[in-house]
Amino acid sequence: MTQEEPMTADLDLDAPSHRTVERANVPGPARRVRVPWLAAAVGAALLTAAIVLWGFGRAADRREVLMVAEAIGRGETIEPTDLTTSFVAVDTPTQLYSAEQREQIVGSIAATDLAPGDLVGPSTVTSGEKLPEGWQDIGGLLRAGNYPSSIAIGDRMLALPQEGEPLGVEVLVVDVSIGDDRAALVVLAAPPTDSGRVAQWSADENLVLVGVDR
Repeated sequence: MTQEEPMTADLDLDAPSHRTVERANVPGPARRVRVPWLAAAVGAALLTAAIVLWGFGRAADRREVLMVAEAIGRGETIEPTDLTTSFVAVDTPTQLYSAEQREQIVGSIAATDLAPGDLVGPSTVTSGEKLPEGWQDIGGLLRAGNYPSSIAIGDRMLALPQEGEPLGVEVLVVDVSIGDDRAALVVLAAPPTDSGRVAQWSADENLVLVGVDR
């Protein structure tokens, strides 16, 4: 009796299976580039750079000017400690004194009440006389022809009535603003003993100012 040999299949155990081969050949998911996010990041970077450059440009277009550090009353002398400095844009329309003009302004007279933070310009100071102690302010409106055409802050004037007593009162021009019709809105300082008369002339529109020879 012949012994049959067992039948065996020729299997290559080292060869990858068909499924493994197919899985290896399947391409993976493609990586997507988020274009909108990338564009936004680039735009933000450009905007930041533009803002920085604009800031440097604006800083270069600024100038140092005089600013009030301590409150100054109208008619008071401006002291060195009354002033400090600040920076403003070069295209600021108001005329202002630069920091280099500090020495010229110290010793001047405040033409109006100045508060800390106010910027100093020609309309805020005068080289006129200091307001005498006790003198009182009087406001008034003078028609054209009732005051000298050269009137200026700090001028000494003689206040007179157009009608009535001829005795005048010496006054100091504290502030003056001339309108298009040449009418002058003035603030005058007068001695306390005579301020009542000047105020009455002003209220009655009976006030005239005449220059005083010094």
